[in-house]
Amino acid sequence: MGLQRPIESFVLLALVVDVTFQFLLAFTFGNVVGMYVAQNYDIPNLAKTIEEIKEESDAKKIPPSS
Repeated sequence: MGLQRPIESFVLLALVVDVTFQFLLAFTFGNVVGMYVAQNYDIPNLAKTIEEIKEESDAKKIPPSS
């Protein structure tokens, strides 16, 4: 009966360490994936698309000369 309490404490400690290790592993993996995506994601040039939209709308406003 004397060893029952330390074994329960050891199992609880092992469970806490396991959960903490899984969290740190997932957090690290998430950071690595996030950095990879941030470095390799090509962001479209929004200013260029806005200019293209303005040019298209201006072209529609001008009536064709005939």
